Amino acid sequence: MGVDIGLVGAGGISHAHRPAFRDFEDRIRLTGVCDVDEERAADVAAEFDVEHWTDFETFVEDVDADAVDVALPHSLHYPAATAALEAGKHVFLEKPFATSMAECSDLVDLAEQEDRRLMIGMVQRYHPRHRAVKSLVDAGELGPIHTARIDMLQSLPEAGFPPDHWLYDGELAGGGGILSVLVHKIDLLRYFLGDARRAIGVSKTVHESFDDAEDYAVGLLEFENGTVADFFNTYSAAGRPYDELFWLFGGDGVVHTVPDDPHEEPYVDMPRPKVRYRGDGGSDKRFEPIDPTPTETGLPTDSAFTNELLHFADCVETGREPLSSGRDNLRTMATVFAIYESCRNDGAPAMVDDILQNHGGA
Repeated sequence: MGVDIGLVGAGGISHAHRPAFRDFEDRIRLTGVCDVDEERAADVAAEFDVEHWTDFETFVEDVDADAVDVALPHSLHYPAATAALEAGKHVFLEKPFATSMAECSDLVDLAEQEDRRLMIGMVQRYHPRHRAVKSLVDAGELGPIHTARIDMLQSLPEAGFPPDHWLYDGELAGGGGILSVLVHKIDLLRYFLGDARRAIGVSKTVHESFDDAEDYAVGLLEFENGTVADFFNTYSAAGRPYDELFWLFGGDGVVHTVPDDPHEEPYVDMPRPKVRYRGDGGSDKRFEPIDPTPTETGLPTDSAFTNELLHFADCVETGREPLSSGRDNLRTMATVFAIYESCRNDGAPAMVDDILQNHGGA
């Protein structure tokens, strides 16, 4: 048993994927590496003692694999995933799904036509801490969730990304901070609360390195269950008190992820949630940590990146629909594109269902 996987894209986020291949080779075996940078492809291939390629269309045809892990610049997600699905491969596709709603819908249709699993790397769903928060929400322990807040604060310039990096380029990245990083927290809210109904957004471009891509955005989301959420994203701020957080304000309790140490780097590890219930004694500022073991939440490890790849392998073997399947992710992406629609129209509300219907989504 086990699933053979080829890696398309050996830089950037692939560093977070590789431990799964090293630590669980009985479940997921890396059988080939492809990257346009041959030296980089060769280095990763040598680490796993496999062959390497530089052209993904040739790679998906020739590699001895059941599936491919696509970790490429956003504008290449659609052509790479299309080639892999047409070659009969299951596809794990890093977020964001693609750079247009039409591309997302096309890939869902193609995966279903080919009877292949298509999973999007919405990694935050696979962290034990987030699973524990979802359990609290689903069990009603927080009461009805009246409001929520999400922040995604990153800075490409401060992180040392050179001005010519593709993430600054709206054509290559598909947009700016909303599509590249805020999508994580939008999807996490969907995981906790269900689907969004409408979006209001305002964005702007401040830093000179960004080309046709926003580096600041604020707005509101209204969910079908009645929850109203606000969001803030920066992709270029000179200083940040934390990198990301969420708040859930329920009738009976509140959960937040404001980091204990404002200087910690929580993105990959994800900040620890804390909860306080109505009627708890003591200071209103005292919250109890939510920090379960993986086994307490039904996950194999404390690494969300490893967990999502193991889940993908399980779905390939069993034929089950992934938790973050392409079809499920259509509504995350429709929410993202509804925000962009609102931004283009001076903050006028945009309906998520309209975005889906205009592009054949469901």
